[in-house]
Formats: sequence, structure tokens, C-alpha cells
Amino acid sequence: MPGTYSVAGRTVSTGATSANQASATLWNPSSTKRIIVWEIGWSTQALFVMGISRTTTRGTVGTTITPDADNSWDNRGAPESGAVLDTNYSAEPTKAAKFALSIYTGSLIAQQSATMAVMLFKKGILVKPGNGLCVHRIHAITTASNPIGDIYFVWDEGYPL
Repeated sequence: MPGTYSVAGRTVSTGATSANQASATLWNPSSTKRIIVWEIGWSTQALFVMGISRTTTRGTVGTTITPDADNSWDNRGAPESGAVLDTNYSAEPTKAAKFALSIYTGSLIAQQSATMAVMLFKKGILVKPGNGLCVHRIHAITTASNPIGDIYFVWDEGYPL
């Protein structure tokens, strides 16, 4: 029977203005366990379009949040997959082609209040061993950097190959 986990973290403003700049990735380092992502949420005070993509390499990570037993919803202990939340990249993870979803995250009154986007996946998104699921900005921007934000992922694991 699978166990459910969640992890949250904060991204930093990177100063980068290019398209597809990664904000955070749930990385599955296991060689034998698959995970299924059910929910992703993030909040920020910026207006932008965010997307999700599968990743095939981890990139060079500035901050890693490692879930432990406290992240288990059903008191199962630390995630067996070793899944981690990566943020603040100095080298981008490699995003896989042909899988992306974009969501506009903004308020109607420009930057006057925080915005929150929550994505629920009815059938889940499978993350294979040695892969990840990345939240990234879709468009290049010229007036601001990748915004500071809070992000979380909810997933199940315990699915052998």
C-alpha cells in the first residue's frame, strides 16, 4: 500500500529573465521506486505564467529540502524513494520535451496581493526513478527576475517497477 508525503519550500529571486526558468523540482533519485504526484501548489506576489515539465537531469541545485518522517501523512517514516525538493538552480535541470502544462498565476489588480495556484491531478503524474517534475516560468521576462515564492508537492510512493 502506498504512502502519502508532502514537502514545501521557498524559491529565491534568481535575476534570470529567460524562458522556462526552473523554480522548483520534486526529484526522484530512486533506482527502483516510482512516485505519483497528486498536487502542486505555489504562491507568489508576481504575475506570470507557470508550467510543469518532467525533468531527466537534476541540474545544479542551490537548495534541497529533504523530507523525513514528519512529511508522511500516514506515519510511515521517511520516503523510501528518497524524493527531495530542489530549488534555486545555478544550472537548470533538463526538461523533457512534449509534456508541459501552463497555468496563469496572477491577480487582476497587478501585484497588490499574493496569488496562489493549486493544481490537482485526478489521475496523478507518474515520476519515474531518476527523473523529476519541475515547476517553471513559461515566458521570458524583461522587467523582473524569477520571483520569490512558496511551493509544495504532494505525492504517493511505494510503486515498484
